[in-house]
Amino acid sequence: MSAPSIEAIFQFEEAIENAAKSILTNSAGLTAYRQHDTANVSAPFVALQLSGVTATETQHADGSGNGWPSDMSATLHATVITNRVKEGGTSTHNATLGKVRRYLYDLSLWSDSLLPYHKVWMVMENGSSPTSSDDDRLDMTALSFQIRILIRETAWP
Repeated sequence: MSAPSIEAIFQFEEAIENAAKSILTNSAGLTAYRQHDTANVSAPFVALQLSGVTATETQHADGSGNGWPSDMSATLHATVITNRVKEGGTSTHNATLGKVRRYLYDLSLWSDSLLPYHKVWMVMENGSSPTSSDDDRLDMTALSFQIRILIRETAWP
């Protein structure tokens, strides 16, 4: 599918965060929010944010002398937040961490219908960082995934 513009192709945050939210909501059965969602949130949920988008050496030549970056690397942050009293303690938190990892690692879920202009071809965890808020009784673990994003050849306008 051809994108309406090159600018639409380069909206990686919008595309990847939407796809990750859909995967976690529809396939994993979790509640997920993107960095700019305006809904009121309450635990349990997964907060999603894409950062550090970097072009690799691969380029798409458009015939007019332009070489557009076509293979990108980025970090997808998925922060799992649970309420240890309401959600049954650390077992629910740990189960949610397992679900997030399992579903984000599954490359078949990053489908053409979710990403008509992009292909996620690698998801690797960079690490995790657990924290808690005793006052709010929240357990939080920030998961970071390095992902690789290829712009589909058919996406170029």
